[in-house]
Amino acid sequence: MANVLDPYFLTEVVQNIRTDINSYRGAQLLTNGVDFKPELGLTIEYDVTYDDTGMTPPTSLNDPSPIHAAPVVKSMSFTNQEWREKAIIDREKIAVLRKPGNDLQQRWAEEYMIDRMVGLNLRLETRFEWMRFQALSGSLIIPATKTKPARTIDYGVPSNNKPTAATLWSNVATADPLADLDNWILRFRGSGARAVKIIANKKVDQLLKQNSKIRDLIRYTYGKDIVTAGSLAEILSQNLNGLQYEVYDGGYIDDTGTFFPFIPDNALIIIGEGMTGSIMDLVTSPNNYEDIFTGHTGKFALTKLISGDPDQWQVINGATVLPRLKYVNWHIFATVA
Repeated sequence: MANVLDPYFLTEVVQNIRTDINSYRGAQLLTNGVDFKPELGLTIEYDVTYDDTGMTPPTSLNDPSPIHAAPVVKSMSFTNQEWREKAIIDREKIAVLRKPGNDLQQRWAEEYMIDRMVGLNLRLETRFEWMRFQALSGSLIIPATKTKPARTIDYGVPSNNKPTAATLWSNVATADPLADLDNWILRFRGSGARAVKIIANKKVDQLLKQNSKIRDLIRYTYGKDIVTAGSLAEILSQNLNGLQYEVYDGGYIDDTGTFFPFIPDNALIIIGEGMTGSIMDLVTSPNNYEDIFTGHTGKFALTKLISGDPDQWQVINGATVLPRLKYVNWHIFATVA
């Protein structure tokens, strides 16, 4: 049986839990299913690149080759952020986890600790997903810690990529979502990407299904008064050059029991696809828990004995991670309600 309080065993557990790309759609849509890209230190420095424009000019056989001016490149730099929390293994659990026991007790010990790490990992993955969609909005606010105030990372998303609907879609009688979407797709021109998918949460999906113009179009096309998920997706695809439509209502519940969606209730996202990789990476920096000079990238797990009356163990799970938005104009983050 494994030493269930060994941090290497627990780290192996959390690192072997792959991100569920069905539950956390941003992991697939925004980072192409890649969990992390490692960084050598805590400072994240990278270039924000823009599409190369124009075409190769003609030249005569004896003419020198014209010099091409490189496309605009901007740099970003910020400090990575550690996210971690712990579970307490109390005296009763320690007695079972440490007792030699029989095979049944040993198997239970491993199962119990794996369950604890799965639970902590689920909360950590939720934080990762929150970060992915926060970056698309243009800024990510890292909440205040015990010793540091909140800080904001401005990813420099152009205002052209953060439009507002001509008439808010909450006005279902007069808003024209198809016209808005058609105009926003034009903003991908010259970006190096093409629009491929619309993503909305359930609140915005309801507004689309209640919209008078869309309902009239579906009634005329299909002869039906009920707007189904299939008919809405088909109408959007037919009128918007084959764009896919997906409802993603993922989110989290805070300590007060309030639900917060990853995509705000008043926003809609159009995702673009280019030829040179994903829109963003999740960048992980090494921690120095194992060694002050040689760190460990990605998810980590730690254990710590709390001596007292009675003794307890802390089991800690975390990672040092922030998003790197490489292409700031490969998406639209629109206010629609």
